[in-house]
Amino acid sequence: MTKPKTLDQLPHFHVLCPIRPIEQNGKWGLKQRRGYELDEDGNRIRDQNGEFLFPENSQAVTIVYG
Repeated sequence: MTKPKTLDQLPHFHVLCPIRPIEQNGKWGLKQRRGYELDEDGNRIRDQNGEFLFPENSQAVTIVYG
C-alpha cells in the first residue's frame, strides 16, 4: 500500500448539521438569522466577556425567511 501524496487523496467525508427546526408534520421549518449590535464601521461589538452583543429587543431583529 502506498502513502497518499496529497490531502485530496485521503478518504474522508463531510458532515453537515442543519440548524433549521423540523415541524410536527416532518417538514423543514423556517430559517432564522439573528442581528448583532454593530459599531459605526459595521463590525460586531463584543461585551467585557468577549461575547457578541445583540440588540435589546432581539425578537425585533430576528429575520425569518423560507
